This record gives sequence, C-alpha cells and structure tokens, in this order.
Amino acid sequence: MACLLTVLAAWAMRPILAQTVYVPAAVTGYTADVIANGAGTVASSTTNTVDRGNATVKWCFANHTFTNPAGISLLNQPALPDNGLITSISTPGLTFQMAAANVNNSLRIDGAASGTLTLVTPQPCSEVMVLATEGNGSTAPKTFTVTFTDGTTQVFTNIVVPDWFNGTITPAILVGSRVGYVDNSVDVQTTNPRLYEVRLTLNVANYSKLVQSVNVSKTSTDPVLNVMGISLGSNCLGVPTPGTANAAPTTVCSGSPTLLTLTGNTVSGGITFQWQSSTNGGTTWTDIAGATANFYSARPTVTTQYRARVTCSLQSAISTPVTVTVPPSVATVAYNSTPGTPASFCLGGTAPVVTATPAGGRFTSSNAGLVLDATTGTLNLGASTAGTYTVTYTVTTPCPATGTTTVTVNQTIAAVAYSAASFCRNSTTTVVPAVTPAGGTFTATTGLSINATTGAINLPNSLPGTYTVTYVSGGTCPGTATTTVTVSETIATLAYSASSYCRTGQTTSPTPTVTPAGGAFTSTAGLSLNATTGAINLTVSQPGTYTVTYVSGGACPGVATANVTVTETVPRLAYSGVSTPPTFCASGTASVVTATPAGGTFSSTTGLAINATTGVVNLASSTPGTYTVTYTVATPCPASTTATFTISPPVAAFSYACPPFYQNGPAAVPNVPAGGGTFSAPAGLTINPTTGVVDLTNSTMGNYTISYTTANGCVGTAPFQVVDRLIFPNVITPNGDGKNDALKPNLPNVTGYHMQIYSRWGIKVFDGRDPAQAWSAADNSGGMYYYQLDYTDCTGKAQSLKSWVDVIK
Repeated sequence: MACLLTVLAAWAMRPILAQTVYVPAAVTGYTADVIANGAGTVASSTTNTVDRGNATVKWCFANHTFTNPAGISLLNQPALPDNGLITSISTPGLTFQMAAANVNNSLRIDGAASGTLTLVTPQPCSEVMVLATEGNGSTAPKTFTVTFTDGTTQVFTNIVVPDWFNGTITPAILVGSRVGYVDNSVDVQTTNPRLYEVRLTLNVANYSKLVQSVNVSKTSTDPVLNVMGISLGSNCLGVPTPGTANAAPTTVCSGSPTLLTLTGNTVSGGITFQWQSSTNGGTTWTDIAGATANFYSARPTVTTQYRARVTCSLQSAISTPVTVTVPPSVATVAYNSTPGTPASFCLGGTAPVVTATPAGGRFTSSNAGLVLDATTGTLNLGASTAGTYTVTYTVTTPCPATGTTTVTVNQTIAAVAYSAASFCRNSTTTVVPAVTPAGGTFTATTGLSINATTGAINLPNSLPGTYTVTYVSGGTCPGTATTTVTVSETIATLAYSASSYCRTGQTTSPTPTVTPAGGAFTSTAGLSLNATTGAINLTVSQPGTYTVTYVSGGACPGVATANVTVTETVPRLAYSGVSTPPTFCASGTASVVTATPAGGTFSSTTGLAINATTGVVNLASSTPGTYTVTYTVATPCPASTTATFTISPPVAAFSYACPPFYQNGPAAVPNVPAGGGTFSAPAGLTINPTTGVVDLTNSTMGNYTISYTTANGCVGTAPFQVVDRLIFPNVITPNGDGKNDALKPNLPNVTGYHMQIYSRWGIKVFDGRDPAQAWSAADNSGGMYYYQLDYTDCTGKAQSLKSWVDVIK
C-alpha cells in the first residue's frame, strides 16, 4: 500500500501544461494609419481616423510618444503601448502585435466593403483571434472568412464588434485616451476607448491546415470597422495518441487497490482523460465517476478490464485495455452431495467431508460438542455430543475466504410424556404429548382413542381405564418410549329455585341445589355470587341474565351451569318544560311527558294540587314554590323515582307614568319591579328590551300592548298610546272659523302652569295660570306677540318655553 501511495504522489506531481498557446501573427494588408505618435499635429502622423466623425470632430488613437502643438503629452497618461504589443485582459496568455504607429496599422473599412489581412508566414492553429474595434458603432453583423493555403475556407457570419466607447463585453485592452484629428485635443478617459478580441474557433478538420489570410466584410454603412491585429491559438491540432493502459498489480483480491496508468500517450496542453471499466470481457464499457486524471486507483470486486479515453479539443482516442484479475473470495464446505444444505448423522462412527474448496484450508466447529479433524474435516461422531453445529472452513490463499455448513448429530433416543397421568373423560381439552424426537408414530392398548400421528387422545371417545401408550420416534435414528394414561368418569348438577329474581324487596339470598357438593361457583360479571355456597346477593348484583357455573370437587371434577336473571324496575318521570328542572307560572296545568312503566301513582308535598293517577298539576290552584313529585310502581318489581319543578308567582302589574306620550316627548320609563325580565312590543313601537324605555321619537302613533316576560317565563302586559307631536303654534287667526282661533297649548298632567303674553312694545296683554284657558287676542290688534310658558311636567321636572305668535286679523 505504501508503494502504491508513493507511485500516486509521483504521478500527481507531473507538470500541468497550458491549455492554449497564442502567438501573434505578422500580417500585411493594413489600409490606414490611425495611431498618432511623436510631436506635432494628429494629421501629421496619421492618414485617417478611427471613426467617421464630421468636419470638426473626429478621433484617432495615440501612443505614449504623442505631444500636441499645445505641449500636452501622453507620456504619463493612458495610451497605446509604444511597441504595439497588446496583452489581453480578457483571455489569459493572449497577445496581439500591432503594426508600428508610423505606418498603416488598421484594416479600416468605412461603409459597405471588405478587406483582407494576409499572414506573412502561414501556420496551423485551432482558433484565430482578431483585434478590432468600431467607430460610429452599431450592432450590424460582419462576416469573417479564414482562408487556408489549400484553398479551402471557413466562414463566420453574424459577428458583432462593439463600439470603441462603452462596449458591453470585456475588451482586450482599455486604451484610456484618444486625440482629435481636427483640433489636436487630448481626451483622457479611464474606461474608454476600447479594443476587442474576436474569437474565430476553427473546425477540428481544419486544425492541421495552414491559415493564409483573414477576410472581413460588412454590408452596412455604419459603423467604421478597424481590424488592428491577429493572433493564432494552438491546442491539440491532431487526434491524440491514447497509449496503453497498465495496472500494478494485475491480480488483486476483491476490494484491494490497483494503480492504473498510461504509457505511450500524447502529453500536451488541453489533454483530458476518462477511465472506463468493463466486467463482461469488453462488450460494454462504463465511465468511472471521478476518474479523469492520467492515473487512477481502482478497487475491483470482480475481474475487470480498464481503458482510458484520451481527448483533446473534441478529438478522442481509446487506449489499449488492461485486465485486472480478481480471484474468487469464497470457500465451500459440505458433508453431503449438495453444498449449502445441512447434513444429519446418528451418533457413532465417522463422517468425511465431501466438498472443501479451494484446498488447503482448516476446519473448526461452533462449539466443543462436535469432534472433528482440523486438517481433513472428518467428523468423529462417536466422540461427539448430539446437537446442531456450524462447521467453518477457512482458506488464506489466493484470497482470504470462509465457508460454513450445518451439521446435526442425532441420538438414537425417544421420549413421550403427557401433561398429567390421569384425565377426565368429559374434558374437551385435546391431550397432546410432548415427544423427542418428533415425527414418530403412536399406539395404545384397547379402549383409548389415540391419533397415531400426533398422539392426541380423544377423551370423550375413550373408555374409563388405565392405558399404555407406545411412541416409536421417526428419522434416521429411531427410538421407542412408553407412558401410562388413566381416563376417569365424572358428573355434576346445579339448580336454583327460580330462574328470575327481583333485585330489591327480597328477604333471603337464593341458594342452589348441587351434586356432588364441595365444588366452587363462578358467574359472568355483574352477579354478586358466593364462590363457596353459590348464594346470590341480589341487592349488590346488577340487573341482567347470568350464567352460573359449578365445578364439582374430586380428582375429576364435573361442570354444570344454570341461567339466573336479576330484574330491576327503573321508573322514569318527567314534566313538560323548557328548563331543567322545569319552571312554571302559577296558571294553567303542567302535564307528565314521561312516566314509565305505566300504572304507577303520583304524590307530592303539601301545597301542590296533583292528580294521583295522571300526575297532572293544577298550577293555578297550587302554592308557588319548588316541589318534588314521587312516582311509585308495584310491578314487575317495586320501585319509585322523583321529578322536581318550580311554580313561580305571576308577574306584578306595571305601567308607564305621565301619559299622554307625544312623539316629540321624552322617553317613557316603566314602573316595574326589578327582576331581570325582558320587554317586547308590536312593530311601530321602539322599546329597549332590557329597560323597557320607549323611544317616542322613533315610534309610530298608535295604541300598543307592551309585554314584560320574567326570567322564569311569566308574562305581564301594560297598554301604551303614542300621540301626535306636541306643537306650540306661532300663528292664530281669531275669525271664528274654528281653526287657529286662539293660543292654547295642550298640556295635561302638569302643575304650576303659567303663560304670559307681551306685545312687541313689552306690554303684558295676557297672564293665565289655567291650562284650559286660551288667549284669542279679542282685545288686541293684529301683529307680532311674544309669550313665555312655565310649568312642571308629571315627572316633576320644571319646563320653560319662550316663543312668539303672529295674530292675523
């Protein structure tokens, strides 16, 4: 195992190669110089601009050497590197080599056109990376065409190059500045302008071809495309060599490790591995989860073939497989011709092992009762003890394994015994013997009914007597045993003087007559029974029908039964009413709703007028109070029950003071004694059900009957009238037509009445103290008059009213 770990560690420290290698390509075909450099105007060191711009504003790139006529320099500002070498900030290891700043350095395509960059030295690759940006950018797609030296091409359509300002993808470089072609201004920005990388991934079939040129074309006017460099990426340009799978060791026990490695395989960047296994001789192969390195530690449990799938850039090859052999980790032992099945022997002699594979193991037993040879496995049955044993066969080579088998050693013995020496003939219990070993046959002397297979004795079919039972055991080692059994006869009787008794009213306890005496009594639950005498305690017993069982004494007791019924009359009594116990008002009658069983009599304490036959109570003739009525029956067994109810006195009379009741008058309050009752009235009268107060304002004129119901359900009533609103007129016309001829308020039931009338000059023209006296202005002229009215209402509350009246004559 230590050696295996050392090999694994050494294998894991092998160098990991880069995935893709990029090489800048020297090209020809640039059409414009868009990079300002040196001192002077922008136009003096460029031939065109990155964007199209307009007559006053358009822009170029610049490197660190540029200084404009105003002396502003990019020496310490963001700009293109002086040597033109661009290291991508998007793809690790990717670089571009731009053309010099003082020559054409951009394949500039303005409008719908195309252009081609040709490699100075054609070479193969797996991807072509193009450095490009756009001025006046848009999302218009471009077409890139890679041409190989054999004349074939690979076309890439719908390629979008972002604008050099604020593009939405990560650029290859953030240039950070630009210069004005017209005014030589310097515009420094942290995140703009930008150059982007365009990835053209070649088909695997083109990996081995030499790239000759890259053509780019566009069909839209905008934007202005600038292609400023090409770099070639190489990654597995051919089908990898898979090599040969190796295993160390090639033979292992089940679950032990073996190290899988490859020899002769391709070693380069981008190579991936997937180990596979086959347990059916290479017919089907399955990927091994997690086995993706160029080595793998496997733990096969059966003989298995292993191989590796070596892949590079979608091109794969399969290694030559290796076979790891797993010898069987199983041992077999048997003492009969069928391995896996138990073997059975009689005591005496020896028994050799029949099967023991693989050879060379050792034999042991589960305990010391079985004597065997540890080397040969031979059983010494004569020296062993009867019993069942597990024999274990253990081997150590080629792989550790154990096998077991069961061996039973039987004695030539037989035993038979019944649970007792004597049985009663009338017993219904099946008498079955205990025997060893099982599986034998039974016989008995004449008169005993016995099952020859089970030894069960049918006692009712046997004759009284003593018998010898013989048992001959079965199996390969039979034995004989005998036992003696006696069958005895018996009888018992039981009888009570009656079959039914009342639970109450009895003076003695019923006692049975039995034969033979001296036995014990039992009963079903609910019956109070003396276990020695069989006497029944009726008062303590529950009503019902019971079975009394008598088991007589003696060696073979008999059983007798008798049915006894304990009867109890449970009368029921109930009166009508909605409450429990019911309450009635002192009027009418109260009837019985339940009185069972029928035919009983009713009685109660003094003050209750009750019919002794029907139980009807004359409530009006009874004195209010709480009573207990007793209902008594004589058959089938004497019994009585009671019912309780209350008779409540009638409701005291109540009324409303200070009538009449005007619609605009104060709320009317009843004079009723406290009692927790409720008030109700017909529709049209608004009344508080708890207090009985009438809301006159919300009530309708008319005559009503108000009901007051007490908590015990008794009802009292009072009449009530709502009259029209009380109106004090402010116009009178004393012309004798009987309409508004005088000022006379309608105020009955008042005291302290005093009405004073004044002219508009404050002269008192009337002073009256009689509510029935009216003022008709007979001695006064027409016009406006003022009056004050004072009185005390029937509730004792002082009232005062000041108003005016217009006399029209």
